[in-house]
Amino acid sequence: MERHTQDESKLNIKNIMFEDVEIQWGIDNWIFEHPAMGRVRVDTYSIWNPANWKIIAQRLASGEMCAMYVAGTYGVGQIMESPEWIEDEEVKDSVMLSEIKKRPPQLNLLTFMDPDDQIEVIDVDKLPKTFKNHRWTQIRQSSYAFAEHHIYPLKQNGTVHPSLFRKNDQTIGCFWIKGHFGFQGIADEVRRMVKHGNFGGGSLNIHQQMPCFTTAQLKEQLPKNPDWLKRISFVILDELLENAEIDRSQPIVSFTSDNAKLLREGSLSRQEIQEVTGIEIVGDETTESASSTTPYDEIHNRIIDGRILSVQKQIERYWHFLKEKKLV
Repeated sequence: MERHTQDESKLNIKNIMFEDVEIQWGIDNWIFEHPAMGRVRVDTYSIWNPANWKIIAQRLASGEMCAMYVAGTYGVGQIMESPEWIEDEEVKDSVMLSEIKKRPPQLNLLTFMDPDDQIEVIDVDKLPKTFKNHRWTQIRQSSYAFAEHHIYPLKQNGTVHPSLFRKNDQTIGCFWIKGHFGFQGIADEVRRMVKHGNFGGGSLNIHQQMPCFTTAQLKEQLPKNPDWLKRISFVILDELLENAEIDRSQPIVSFTSDNAKLLREGSLSRQEIQEVTGIEIVGDETTESASSTTPYDEIHNRIIDGRILSVQKQIERYWHFLKEKKLV
């Protein structure tokens, strides 16, 4: 099963090394032989090659689904059409929920959205008084410490795919990674190409099972899950964050009441998020825990916080490296 084939002359693989991390510079692919689907090819791109951002955005804009490394685990992403543009019932019902995650439809996905753009989906009139200032872009930007999901009241304008918001309380989850210029680059390209719909997704796992924490795990799991192999046509690698060994999904913070509430603990600890953002965040017995290869305790939280701080600085150095080498 061949999909979206690239010009073979462009598949000139040449990796680069940065601080002992090997980064795939060209376009590569994985080939799987499946008994029912035959030969299946899945292209791979590094998020750290700026030349890949436009290609990735073009493939997303054409309706393709990707697996992507997202600050600790692999996720799955696709452009989710605005309801008024949906004609295909399959798109309306969300293949991502039914076939990839095999998850009940009432359990929503999330948007991958630049804080600059989040105003399009946030109902600012329903923001609690404490967080009325989140109507301003700069405040939303500064409320992210690293990679988090932020929950807001949903603007009732009919432009968000039904799978991307919680129907019982009409809220939407907005995911972002602060300081990740690769993620920013893809978001900027998607914005230029997609005039209706949102980049949405979630963790790449079957409901209530652990996600893939490494590229090796993903490559092993793809042929074992025929629906994944059928639907996922390319993979976005993130060698810097994978090398950091965060190995946790991300925290969820809600801004829908007078107190910011930690709905789910994850990669960056609540204490570190508070220190970076200056926002007091309340956790209680209802706070859940994201998928993780390590326990949520003080010692391990400090270790993961340290790894995140370290890789954030490494990303800054990598940006300067690209500029010095005139690769951006």
